[in-house]
Amino acid sequence: MTTAGASGRGIPAPYAIPGVAGLVPFVAGAVGAWFGPEADRSLLLYWVATYAAVILAFVGALHW
Repeated sequence: MTTAGASGRGIPAPYAIPGVAGLVPFVAGAVGAWFGPEADRSLLLYWVATYAAVILAFVGALHW
């Protein structure tokens, strides 16, 4: 099973599934901050920002 890629060859499912699963914390944090209790909003936004910083550091290390 593959998903459509820019080159037309597709991304193999073993690589696409974890890649998409990496978006789950961003979506969950955004939904929690939007619909959750106001008392937890700053904590959720801090958590999402921290997760984003870790992901950016990882991507930067891959590029380096």
